[in-house]
This record gives sequence, C-alpha cells and structure tokens, in this order.
Amino acid sequence: MPAAVTLLNLTLEPTTVIGGDPSTGTVTLSGAAPTGGLTITLSSNSATATVPPTVTVPAGDTTAAFPITTTPPEATTVATITAVHGAVTKTADLTVEPQTPPAPLELQSLTLS
Repeated sequence: MPAAVTLLNLTLEPTTVIGGDPSTGTVTLSGAAPTGGLTITLSSNSATATVPPTVTVPAGDTTAAFPITTTPPEATTVATITAVHGAVTKTADLTVEPQTPPAPLELQSLTLS
C-alpha cells in the first residue's frame, strides 16, 4: 500500500508586496493527489492579506495555486499564511508594505506679466 500523500510545502510569490497588489500561494504535496483531489485548509493571521478558506489539489497533481489579496496597511505588516492538512501544518510569511504617497507637486517656475 503506498504511503499517504501529505502536505510537503507552502510557498508565496512574491513574498513582499505593496498593499493592494496580489501574491500567489502554492501548496505542494509529497505525491500525486488521490482520486477526487486533496483539499488543503488555508488561513491568514492578518486582515491585510486574505486567502480563500481552502484550495484543492486536483487528482494526479502535486501542486495547486491560490490567490492572496492584500489591502494597504498603515505600516509594514507581516502576514503569516497557514496551510493545514491532517496533522501537517506549513506556514509562510507575506510582507505587505504601505503604499507610497505621491510626491508633492513642486512649482518649477512662475512668470508674471
């Protein structure tokens, strides 16, 4: 009997974003997902980065990607993304930077007539 397929890894790309920009998470299994696929539970510890509640690795595949949406924080925030299957938990950190305000307008010249 083959060994049970387990959650092997969780990666994020990119690992640092400006708030409002997306990132993508990818879960990797130790082997091909069984018939019917394998569902991984997802969570984030910060409202600055949100993930879907689950992602399903299709039958026969070893990876599945999921979107991470972000909102601009007041200050740089590190959100920990967590993937869980059975007794295995994997985490990865996503750094969300605040948006840079536009540079103030500067008067270059003034002509009076």
